[in-house]
Amino acid sequence: MILLNRSPVASIVLDRLLVAAGRRVGARTERVAVQVNPGSGLYSSGVARECDQVRWDAFPATSFKRREPRWVNTDGGAFRIVLPIGRGSSYGTDLRPRSNADISLDFYEVACHEWVHILEYQNGGRRRFVFSSPGPSGRRPRHRDRPEEIRVVHRLRDLSIDDHALYNDPAGKNRPLVDALAAALEEIRPR
Repeated sequence: MILLNRSPVASIVLDRLLVAAGRRVGARTERVAVQVNPGSGLYSSGVARECDQVRWDAFPATSFKRREPRWVNTDGGAFRIVLPIGRGSSYGTDLRPRSNADISLDFYEVACHEWVHILEYQNGGRRRFVFSSPGPSGRRPRHRDRPEEIRVVHRLRDLSIDDHALYNDPAGKNRPLVDALAAALEEIRPR
């Protein structure tokens, strides 16, 4: 995996967790580009895309000098994922502070979700599977109603990686890696 870590968490912790999440869903993790950005919200989010090459900035965002971009060949695609670092915004209905364990488990679940998209891209992508497209009105369906998202939800349910699972352990054997991320967040997140 090609990791561009822009968060304050150590790259080795994120690398091990993201590779374990990719292997749990069955994706090939060797040549997939992953960018981890810090976020100020309460929840993790991510976006995956199908590509053969990605323009990858090899330097941190704090670098003010103009640098040449680096092109990286990928195996199926790339994705970006946001790791919440701050306390979250002051608006919305969920104003309770989230524990580091909840944030790290949410990050793991979003990583598994994005890896399933990468798995679809590796197995044929848009040439093999049905993806959403604009209808007669020119708009795409809502995010949760898109065929690619429905396939991901079913795949994660089959692997027992349900969102906010209460009765089973969504991390499974990767629980020590999720706990290591929670410990790393303990040192970083303000109280």
